Amino acid sequence: MKIKNASRPLVLIAVVCALGFWTLTACSKKSATTSSGSSNGETVLENYATPSSSAYEFIVPSGLSSLTILAFGGGGGGGAGVASGSGYNGGGGGFSEIKLNNSSFYAGEALYVFVGGYGGNGGGSGASGGESQVVDNASGQILVSAGGGGGGAMGNSTAGGSGGTGTSPGQAGSAGNQYVGGNGGVGGGSGGAGGLGQSASQNPAGGSQPGGGGGGSYYGYHGYGGGGNGEVIIETP
Repeated sequence: MKIKNASRPLVLIAVVCALGFWTLTACSKKSATTSSGSSNGETVLENYATPSSSAYEFIVPSGLSSLTILAFGGGGGGGAGVASGSGYNGGGGGFSEIKLNNSSFYAGEALYVFVGGYGGNGGGSGASGGESQVVDNASGQILVSAGGGGGGAMGNSTAGGSGGTGTSPGQAGSAGNQYVGGNGGVGGGSGGAGGLGQSASQNPAGGSQPGGGGGGSYYGYHGYGGGGNGEVIIETP
């Protein structure tokens, strides 16, 4: 396939990857398995639910009247507890949706799909979830974007992770205390539920996919709940 005006999208992707917004690169392209399910009464053409070391490439098929793209950001990881305070939860990933009529795309057009990963934790504050985006290869335009949820703070801090940005932002996480970790934020749109914190010395629950935030841990315990991965769904009526 001949890539037109490749400098804009590749420069953009190189910059965002260098900043750590995604765990993906556009150095190679990966194909997803075609799905035959439906969502909101539409036929699912592709469902990208796994973050990858390479960008997915969606090739617009012929004969479509419109496309709907739904993007969910990854959920933030929960925070670890300390001796005097519980960890805080991770925020839910954001959600965005765009509908394109057939004057906005053409058969054979290539779209790069980036799926945000979940936020984990190395024993301190939780990491933020990854951003999910769909980028038009020819123009470099970002068609839709959903931010990852913020990571939950380590115990004795002030707040849970913030909700991811999008047309329907994810919920911010709730705070923990000395007796129970904070609950994970719910992903935007119809995103996954957040993981619950624990009131004993065990790992709190991780967030559900897509985009649920991870639960914070009980005070004095350094376990954590990871967030749920993001997701991108491309549909047609």
